Amino acid sequence: MSEIFGRQFVDRLSTVYPNPDSLSSNNRKRKKKLVLKFALRSLYLRDVDENLVE
Repeated sequence: MSEIFGRQFVDRLSTVYPNPDSLSSNNRKRKKKLVLKFALRSLYLRDVDENLVE
């Protein structure tokens, strides 16, 4: 489930930032932070899901 959601998140990012090369370095850093934060959250959610299954 989190993988599908992750893909949607990346798609949404690519619509907000259509061309990464045209971004200022500040926007690029912010996008990286968003992706990292989302990746950590989805990993955490996946761990919680696995713990619930056990």
